[in-house]
Amino acid sequence: MPPPVGHIKANCDVAMSNEVRDAMAAVILRNSKGEVVDGAVLKGFKVDSVLQGELQAIRLACAMGRWKKTKVGKA
Repeated sequence: MPPPVGHIKANCDVAMSNEVRDAMAAVILRNSKGEVVDGAVLKGFKVDSVLQGELQAIRLACAMGRWKKTKVGKA
């Protein structure tokens, strides 16, 4: 479901290896038309739990949202 006009929606997730605790987070930002406007991947960080990995993905999404708002004026 796309966000309202003038807003950006972030979809984020994490993938991790159970054996060595390496994780990777990915974020995609979409506009009100559902079009991808930006994306990013954060690789090679260590986590002790899935929750820590998910929180890193959310943190990346928030940072991207703040950067987009600053860059384009209104997200």
